[in-house]
Amino acid sequence: ELRPIMVLNTHAHIDHACGVEWVKSEYGIPFALCSADKPILETLTTYGAAFGFNLTTVPTVDIELTEGQTIELGSDKLEIIATPGHTAGGICIYIPSQKTLLTGDTLFKESIGRTDLPTGDYPTLMRSIVEKILPLGSDVTFFPGHGPHSTIGYEMERNPFIGEVLSGDIKYSK
Repeated sequence: ELRPIMVLNTHAHIDHACGVEWVKSEYGIPFALCSADKPILETLTTYGAAFGFNLTTVPTVDIELTEGQTIELGSDKLEIIATPGHTAGGICIYIPSQKTLLTGDTLFKESIGRTDLPTGDYPTLMRSIVEKILPLGSDVTFFPGHGPHSTIGYEMERNPFIGEVLSGDIKYSK
């Protein structure tokens, strides 16, 4: 008997946003996204056509997400962490009481989100991971937008992208 109360996106790429308008209208609920991803959202119909989707409308953002914002969900609090790099407006959603992080396409098990699409930037992505995600602690479990879950501790030991930065082999700052 669950009922959705909000569409909360980590970023605006088509594979994460193409069903938003239907969910919004079906349930009469708001859509939350970081405003820096609005330009990507506005290209959904074009990108959709390229991938065979017949999208006729682009969802409007009802709630603009910002760094440090908290959303209450039952007895839990969801903390918004700005993690640009995969997209300019990428975010992660942290649930401290459960030591759980939803990373969208920022961080994957043994990999990272791609940075070759519009508004993507490798140094920015690595800065987000090293400065915002790793400090949450090695015991935090994360769930990415694609693929299996992992822990921050596992990624610090085995993720080659993080390893290159932590060892100093690759510099992430511009």
